[in-house]
Amino acid sequence: MIYGDCVGRWGRAFPEKEALVDAIMNRRYTYGELSREINRMAHFLRTELDIWKGDRVACLSFNRTEYITLFLALSRLGAVLVPLNFRLAKGEFVYFLKDSTPKAIFFDQPHQEVVAGFKVDVHVPHHVCLDSDNGVGRPLPDIWDSLPDHPMDEVETEPHDPQLIIYTSGT
Repeated sequence: MIYGDCVGRWGRAFPEKEALVDAIMNRRYTYGELSREINRMAHFLRTELDIWKGDRVACLSFNRTEYITLFLALSRLGAVLVPLNFRLAKGEFVYFLKDSTPKAIFFDQPHQEVVAGFKVDVHVPHHVCLDSDNGVGRPLPDIWDSLPDHPMDEVETEPHDPQLIIYTSGT
C-alpha cells in the first residue's frame, strides 16, 4: 500500500471525517477534501511537470498543508520527495540538488530568494512556488482550482521503492 492511496481509501470510506488540521492557516480538512487535494497535486505533477515513477522532486518550504499533499501525491505516482532543510547554506543546497537530480523544486515565498540564489548553479527543470508569487517559479495557486480532483490510475510500487531522500548533517 502506498500512502496516497491510504488517504484515498479513507476519503472514500469516511469522506466527512476530519483528517488534517492546519493550525497556521486555521483550516481543517476532511478525508474527502484531503484526498481531492492529493489528486489535484498528482495531476499537476503528472500533466504539467511530467513526473513519473522514480522521479525526484525537491521541496524547500516551511511546514504547510501543501508539503503533505506533495508527499502523498508523489507517493501515489511512485515518485520520491527530497525535503530540503531551510537552514542549509547555498553550497549544501547545490550539492544536495546535484546529487538527487530532481525534476522539480517546490518552494514557498519566504524561500524564493534562496531558490533564486542557487538556480544558476544547478539545473532543475521546473520551479514551482506554493504561493501566488511568480518571481522565481510558476505559482501553483494560479492554476490549482482548474486541476482535476479525481483519482489517477494506481501506480505499482514495491516495498523497496524509495519515497524519500533525506539528507542529514551526518549525526
